[in-house]
Amino acid sequence: INKKFQKIFIQELPSQTLTEKIPFSIEVLLKERFVNSVKIGEEIEVTGILKYNLNTENISNFSLPLFSMFIDANNLEKSNKAFNLLNFSKLDEIRIRKFSQKSN
Repeated sequence: INKKFQKIFIQELPSQTLTEKIPFSIEVLLKERFVNSVKIGEEIEVTGILKYNLNTENISNFSLPLFSMFIDANNLEKSNKAFNLLNFSKLDEIRIRKFSQKSN
């Protein structure tokens, strides 16, 4: 039994989806060295095995079984590019830094 694990959810970038479509998301199971290795909002690439669980709790004679899918991660890579939603010029950056140093 593996005691050191973490569940996260990943979703495709909104910029990579069709307009007016909700981005696809899926649960990812991180184990061992990958636990606590990502932060919220980081752009990552996950490689792993797509698995499913059969939800037997709510199955009756008249309903279909429900399956939940997840990725059992065996590799995780952080994006090399800086994810920057705002584009500041050098002048903007200088002004922001000066403003942040003000006492009040």
